[in-house]
Amino acid sequence: MTDTFVLVYGNHSGALALLDDYFEYFQQMIEGSDQRLILSEKIVPGAVNFIIDQFNSAFVSDAKIIRKETGTYYVLIGTEFITGKTFNNFGFNLALRRQIKKDAQRAFFRTLKHIVRTVLTTVPLPVRDLSLKLFPRTYMALKSKFLSPSPQSSVIQFAELRRYWKERFLAFTDMAQLSDQIWCVSPHQLPAYREEFGSKVKLLPIVSWTQALAKNVTPDPDIDFLFTGTLTPHRKAVLDTLSDAGYRVVVGPAEWTNCIRSHFMSRAKICLHLKQSHDWQYPSIMRLHHLVSHGHVVMAEMASSSCDQETFATRCDSSNILSEAARQIALGDFGVRGHEGALNYYSYGKKGRAEIKAMLQALLKRPSPKSSEYRADPSLGFPS
Repeated sequence: MTDTFVLVYGNHSGALALLDDYFEYFQQMIEGSDQRLILSEKIVPGAVNFIIDQFNSAFVSDAKIIRKETGTYYVLIGTEFITGKTFNNFGFNLALRRQIKKDAQRAFFRTLKHIVRTVLTTVPLPVRDLSLKLFPRTYMALKSKFLSPSPQSSVIQFAELRRYWKERFLAFTDMAQLSDQIWCVSPHQLPAYREEFGSKVKLLPIVSWTQALAKNVTPDPDIDFLFTGTLTPHRKAVLDTLSDAGYRVVVGPAEWTNCIRSHFMSRAKICLHLKQSHDWQYPSIMRLHHLVSHGHVVMAEMASSSCDQETFATRCDSSNILSEAARQIALGDFGVRGHEGALNYYSYGKKGRAEIKAMLQALLKRPSPKSSEYRADPSLGFPS
């Protein structure tokens, strides 16, 4: 097993679909470098184990025992943003609270309008009269659902989320002490990871490993815009804007498997990359990579920071999304344009692919735990 690369998934057993992009990327990356990759629920002693962030105390405890007994090599993959001594603490400001309230009001009136239209146009007269008599009760029920949550509920939810990210960061820190290298996938993450974990942190280039020779969009796509991912208030507002303008918009959850997502992507004229919130700072590199490398036309909402993958998408702002949407739809040739973008993206990745191959070769040439060159972390109880 000493020359084998292992991608460990057991620490994500409850949400594997959320890591499909990473699984696919590591498979392409290692096989594209003429090496062997196996997937394993558990750490494989003696192999190079790639382990994507998200750990609990039991996993860390088992990893420490294996490390101590065998010196097995761990490479952690950091996927989250370090903000102080936690992950993803971008604050909970008044603007976000106002956006949540605004979205709730919009959902309330849209639902109310739909009910009234349905009653007046499709319901038989006797039932219609009864429905109208019950309308005040219906109105209050909808108001209770959409507009009357506890004023503290959003704050409580944020506190719980903040606690989750803090615990996840602490577990990552424990695991980092056992690991030989930490790879992060975003240049925006690199300074904070290096400040926290030092020289063992490296940047993993995200590049295309396939020339996407087959066109991945059907000749007559029936979906105007597709978005997959977590439906935040900001994203919902943008998608509602497109839907209200008459476009056919399909939204898929983050839990969609690659098979389901690929099916809907093949039917979409335009795939969307949207910020999590109005003031969100960073683009999602893996989301953009997946869309562009698979040969799809992409509209990407601009954040304050940018990434190389955006070069191969059409950047827009939420303020001009309708005009850009109309322009992109009018251009047509979605399969051809997406295919050309994928080929250009592949050409761009030549340097990154060479860097990754060198990184993998260096891992294969690492000193054996039994070698005199090997120096284990003395805090784990290894002989120095």
